[in-house]
Amino acid sequence: MLIAAGAIEGLVNYLVNFTPSSTPANPPPPIVRSKTKEDEKRYNEERIRCESDLKRIYIYAARAIQTQDQTNLNRYALVKAGLELFAQHSTLFTEYLYEDYPEILRCIRAWNAHDNYDVKKVAQRAYDTFLLGVANALKETNVKTPEERRRAVQVFQYFIKEFRDKIDTPELEIRDLAMGIRGYGIFANACKLYGTEEDIKFMFVGLIQRCEQIAMPTVTLSQAMDIFDERFYGLPNLIDALSAIIIEMTNVKIKKR
Repeated sequence: MLIAAGAIEGLVNYLVNFTPSSTPANPPPPIVRSKTKEDEKRYNEERIRCESDLKRIYIYAARAIQTQDQTNLNRYALVKAGLELFAQHSTLFTEYLYEDYPEILRCIRAWNAHDNYDVKKVAQRAYDTFLLGVANALKETNVKTPEERRRAVQVFQYFIKEFRDKIDTPELEIRDLAMGIRGYGIFANACKLYGTEEDIKFMFVGLIQRCEQIAMPTVTLSQAMDIFDERFYGLPNLIDALSAIIIEMTNVKIKKR
């Protein structure tokens, strides 16, 4: 585990200055007809070796953050290394994230809720960069054919539902609410491309309606200090999201009194 974590940490630093090739090294191996686990494992390893350098890095990083069999670890070096790679370089993996987004989102969201503070902290950064990577794939320049647009709309609707479910949950913790708010902001441009002006307004109004929960919570005196800290944690996310949405709105009305 520690050796694998060290290797991924090295890749995190390597990718700061170098971008690996995205061209497959060799043609994929023939499909294995045998159903034995050994043959399947050997086939999967050979298939990975035939992938491009960039795809292989992505595969190993995705494996590192898998939640299965990692819930009882005393050390989280491998998980943190994988999350750090996504936190710094998700935008390099746009093509692959576009295909695997449900599973990657599930893993990152799970580590966001983990009890280990260091894991949770890097998972929060990985979440934001992961969303940026998917949002990049949804840009107009990357969607050219009707089939690509249909796929883009499907992906967009999946994420917007995820964000809306968080924002519409009344008693959600501020930190979880902030994840939905940040998602709204990052996907504001995609909403303009794959939604309507009314959809953008709906996002804006939904955030405004949650301002009261973030900025003016009703608490007892004993809870005041913790809520005060959380309130400041959520406000920058709210302001950034509102700014991103307003930029995409073509008609912002000012109500006169």
